[in-house]
Amino acid sequence: MNLVSALGLPRVTMVVGESTDWSRDWSPALGPDELITSSVWTLPTGITPGPGSQSGPYTTQWVETTETGDFILTNAIQTSELRKLVRSMVISVVEVM
Repeated sequence: MNLVSALGLPRVTMVVGESTDWSRDWSPALGPDELITSSVWTLPTGITPGPGSQSGPYTTQWVETTETGDFILTNAIQTSELRKLVRSMVISVVEVM
């Protein structure tokens, strides 16, 4: 078992060259009246970033895959209550599905 598999993170599969958006709903982690004031997505080599956005409790990042393998995509936010929250997911990139 490799390190990425051992982490137990949510996992999605994409095909090399595919481009799509991934969103996170932060509402379960936010308190009443708490807002997201900043959102930063971290993408490893092998995943090309596109536009990112934030609306209400949702943060979104467009990505394009450029090589096969397992890649960790991380979203860090700061809130109006000065809390910093970080969540990650694994994108498994394959040649074909």
